[in-house]
Amino acid sequence: MSKAGRATPAVRRHVASEGWQSSEFETPEDRLLAMTLAESLAEVAARFPAAVAVVDRTGPVSFAELTDIVGGLAAQIAEAPAPPGPVALLQSVGVDAVAAWFACALAGRPFLLLEAENPPERNCMLMERAGARLLLSDFALDPIYADRHLLSLRPDGRRARIKPDQGIAAVAPSMIFPTSGSTGDAKLITYAARTLQIKVQASISLMGVQVGDCVLIAGSPGNYGFLHHALVFMLSGGALFLADIREGGLTAIFSAILEHGVRHVRFTPSLFRAAAAHPSGQAAFAALKGVRFSGEPLLAADLNLAHRVLDLGCRIQNVYGSTESSLFIWTDNRSVAVPPGTVPIGKIYPLSEFRIEDGDGLSVPQGDLGELVISSVGHALGDCHLGQLDGSRFPPDLRGGGLRIYRTGDIVRMEADGQLSVAGRHDRLVKINGQRVSLDEIESHLQAMPGVAQAAVMERPGASGNRLVAFVVATAGASSGDEPGVRLARRLPRYMVPARFVWRNVMPLLPGGKVDRKALLASLPPDDIAHAEVANGDPIEDLAAIWGRILKLPHFAPDTDFFSLGGDSLLMMELQLAVEARFCKGFPRENFITNPTLRRLVGLLGLAPNAAPRLLERGKVEISFRLVRGANGTAQGVAICMPGLGGSAAAERIANSPLLAAHDLWACDARLRRGTIVQHGQYLEAAVAVATAISSGEGPKADVLIGYSVGGYISWLVARLLDNGPCAPAHVITIDTRPLHWMRRYRGSRLADLLL
Repeated sequence: MSKAGRATPAVRRHVASEGWQSSEFETPEDRLLAMTLAESLAEVAARFPAAVAVVDRTGPVSFAELTDIVGGLAAQIAEAPAPPGPVALLQSVGVDAVAAWFACALAGRPFLLLEAENPPERNCMLMERAGARLLLSDFALDPIYADRHLLSLRPDGRRARIKPDQGIAAVAPSMIFPTSGSTGDAKLITYAARTLQIKVQASISLMGVQVGDCVLIAGSPGNYGFLHHALVFMLSGGALFLADIREGGLTAIFSAILEHGVRHVRFTPSLFRAAAAHPSGQAAFAALKGVRFSGEPLLAADLNLAHRVLDLGCRIQNVYGSTESSLFIWTDNRSVAVPPGTVPIGKIYPLSEFRIEDGDGLSVPQGDLGELVISSVGHALGDCHLGQLDGSRFPPDLRGGGLRIYRTGDIVRMEADGQLSVAGRHDRLVKINGQRVSLDEIESHLQAMPGVAQAAVMERPGASGNRLVAFVVATAGASSGDEPGVRLARRLPRYMVPARFVWRNVMPLLPGGKVDRKALLASLPPDDIAHAEVANGDPIEDLAAIWGRILKLPHFAPDTDFFSLGGDSLLMMELQLAVEARFCKGFPRENFITNPTLRRLVGLLGLAPNAAPRLLERGKVEISFRLVRGANGTAQGVAICMPGLGGSAAAERIANSPLLAAHDLWACDARLRRGTIVQHGQYLEAAVAVATAISSGEGPKADVLIGYSVGGYISWLVARLLDNGPCAPAHVITIDTRPLHWMRRYRGSRLADLLL
């Protein structure tokens, strides 16, 4: 194998004279770099067909099984009646989401990664810019996708053998990663398979991954960092453990380690701080063999915390890099102390070189600060604009050899030991909760809103992580009572919505006319307010103390949104853990985020006196009851089958089975206004109508509520409405049901009210 960056002696003299630094790591075999992802998967599957490739909520999936899933999904995509272009992936955490990475290329289409937490409007915008008309998803989709005439496709579970030599070539555009750009607009960064292989194949060696190693990636599967770390383990014969951290929280991480044998985890530093601070994590962290940090700066304090909670033999690494360009890696050596500040990012990956430039484009002396510039054959191909590739951000290196230049915008210095350290950003890109965020993009959305004359968005460091603060000047006559955060949340992901909005009469300006951003930050009061959290016997006061401590707020209204007070997903995990420790019970995340207030949390925990069940007004959906069959012998009670997708109850299926043979079986049918029962909120109206009829005596009192598919969910809703009352059913049976309240589309305020 050759060393990265080797060239002829003449070129090497040219490199040295201009300050370029080559990689010291060995370059992976050319054969591996020339493979498509499907070819790499097929090779690993041929070597380890029975080995576990993926573990998701359904159980382990072998490499042989995964290739068959990929083949079936590729055939389904190829048959879809959609115009040419990328396939947008909007999927829950499961094996199908992994299979789609390989299947799209086999079907001859690039894939576009989308975040499930994004507002639907943003995902539609990204699809339009990428030229994607086909959406692969297992979610109940918002109507906006159909309104935009986008074709949706749900994995149908078929299996087929793959032909790994077919599909998109290794050097052709095959994957697109959205990321926030420095010009105030989103970027669609486009890769060839070779671009990804350069990073993945080098990482297998540099991260010390072994056959059979199992990794959990604490983050969203809808971004490049997740995909990269997953493939590092899978393409080396290891396994990927899939757990939805957004739903399961820190408990999902601890369970994966202690109960499922996961020994490697990739963290953002922010999430690691929250997990390591919890007592339940101590045993889990002690079992780990490898921890990789990426996504945001790793602090020396984070490293010291890792030393305290991780085993002495655990490999700790800091992986740095932008999606556009090469990676850097630093491996911890516990015998060498790291000074306060940020941990070094280490040394550059193979097939890349770097230098540090001043404002005039000249190389700076060692130890001086300058912008990090990378020359590589492994950069992204370019940015996608309306289906066309724009490579202007990656101009050719005049030295030739296929090298291209990328200016990272990071301000770095070369330390005496040859390691690089990052001092900040040249542009206005920051990392919030592991996500790259453009402050300019947020400002552009704010300033486009009615009533906003000026907006400045800043990053404010804090003990529990960095937060975004927006300073806003209203137009003449506009009310500052408008809620820009609510409007932003409809257009941007939650992590891009500032935690705090400060209204000002004017913006402070520098002599040159620019906004004085330092003065804006200096005008904010300190936020490191201490809070006592002592159990005093009053559970509501104790809960308020927990709320205030986590948000670092001395005063707050009980009906103020948790996220508008500065809360985020990490702080919500802290809230869940603190509540469990104090009250010995948790609260459902999906029920809280629909109305994330202190008053709501009091109700979810049952800390206030239980009122009689409160029903919504009867909806427009009409219902009727009919007796399907009597009990076989003496009746042990009444069972009611709930309405199904088309409104009719699937009671005949149950009547022909031995299930509930000892009960009188009734059917409840719904007359729908239009569409299916899951459309236009009709499932809610049906549930309210059924509960109202039963509680008023208009319908039979049920001992058992039963439903198939969506009917099972309606059974659950009716039982919740009747809970604690005289008509509450003894049993609820759901068949082939996925609770709708777990799905994005149905997390609405009406559902939140219904579940109070």
